[in-house]
Amino acid sequence: MPVIYLHEPRKGQNNAYNLGLTAATGDVILFTDDDIRFPANWIEAMATPILNGEADAVGGGVHIAPHLERPWMQQIHRTMQAETTFLDPLNPEYLVAANLAIRRKVFDTIPAFDPELGPGALGYGGEYLLLKQMRLAGFRLTTRFHIAVEHHFDESRLLRKNWLDVAKRQGKTGGYIAHHWEHKEIPLIRLHAVARSIRLSLWKLSHPAALRRKDGCDARELELLRSASFYANLLKERRRPRRYTTPKALQVPVT
Repeated sequence: MPVIYLHEPRKGQNNAYNLGLTAATGDVILFTDDDIRFPANWIEAMATPILNGEADAVGGGVHIAPHLERPWMQQIHRTMQAETTFLDPLNPEYLVAANLAIRRKVFDTIPAFDPELGPGALGYGGEYLLLKQMRLAGFRLTTRFHIAVEHHFDESRLLRKNWLDVAKRQGKTGGYIAHHWEHKEIPLIRLHAVARSIRLSLWKLSHPAALRRKDGCDARELELLRSASFYANLLKERRRPRRYTTPKALQVPVT
């Protein structure tokens, strides 16, 4: 199997994806990450539904590696580490690029990933927006969550400071998508932003022990931080022109 290495000097995973798409020639494009371990039949199992005409995209499963499991993990912790256990196989809320296959022709309609999303930029949301675009364009999605890869992330990602960073970035990503893609208008948005910030501050004052944890993070704090970050960044993004002229714009503006 020939291997081609491409260097993308610009920061951001989505810029790297877009460079890869310009060089890809196969009928099926498989996406994954550098901290993933695969089942033996991964390529065939993920590509077959596309090659046999069943689907245009296949979302596979992602499980946390056993040695990284912790007894305090709740649903929010697992989803923040890209686990797919809680997704509806018939109507998944998002895709995970650590285990994803897409028909090449999809990128004739959706020409690029948004470079402001994903790792190296806002941090998240690239696959989430892509799923919305594919559904809007009428492409067919299926899931193969039983074809699961193991996520062997660095143990530093279990530290409290990392959980807080992830929650903040996820909130900022949500604010970006809400403004630029969804064109969301929220009445009294500044009041909402202030209220979320106050709730987070009050929670911290009433849970001092939770702030001293080294690993893990309280699920409620993550939820509050993500919400506060969402409104704060939505306020910021409102000062920018929308990158998508209508919520139904498929064209990704690459800058």
